[in-house]
Amino acid sequence: MIKDQKYAALVVEAQQDPNILGLILAGGRGKGQFTEQSDYDVELIATDTAAAKGKYKKYEEKDIIDSINPMTLDEFRAHAAWGGPEQWNRYTFAHNKAVFDKAGELQKIIDEKGVIPPGKERELVENNIGGYMNLVYRAIKNFRDGNALSARLDGCESLPWLLTALFGSENRIRPYNKFLRWELEKYPIADLPFTTDEFLKKIELIIATGNIAVQKEVFKKCIQFFCNKGFVKTVNSWEGYKFE
Repeated sequence: MIKDQKYAALVVEAQQDPNILGLILAGGRGKGQFTEQSDYDVELIATDTAAAKGKYKKYEEKDIIDSINPMTLDEFRAHAAWGGPEQWNRYTFAHNKAVFDKAGELQKIIDEKGVIPPGKERELVENNIGGYMNLVYRAIKNFRDGNALSARLDGCESLPWLLTALFGSENRIRPYNKFLRWELEKYPIADLPFTTDEFLKKIELIIATGNIAVQKEVFKKCIQFFCNKGFVKTVNSWEGYKFE
């Protein structure tokens, strides 16, 4: 409750401050997915003048929010750029809305960051289909050769590639692991060949046991999914595998 009150007071103060243009509530709270223990992580957008004169420093120095990240509008535009060192943070902005937006353009930037940039989707999906296929093949070969540990590791490592490709096929950012179930339930991937519960149970089995039969089932159905989405050439480019 104290955190809630402090955050509410911060929003009021920032909204009344002419040096602050906007505020974004990041993390699970920004998506409406949180517990009483969840952090308050705030992205604070300040004017260039405020940045030059340090007028937003008082917000950084307040020990009331778990993380306050002030930046100018131009800095925010550049933040989490595709291909940049902060690309990992793009999912923060998926399904997120500005708490307030005096500039009138903050929400547009948020929406752009929350998806894969136009023209980048296909390359991303193709690369990740390839990575997924490679690791599943390695898992199967290691299992065949009696190397159970390597088979399990390869199975686990294949999953981020698979998830990135699945979400990427809809121009979506792969969610942080914490939000995977929520994302699949609230924003299902069209034509995914499993229900959310089925898919997540199979992922858990692969992680926990490296079950090769499950890996083969997921592989077969997901490869069919990708081919149906127009990635037949990508699939067939892998030696020894032809889609029929």
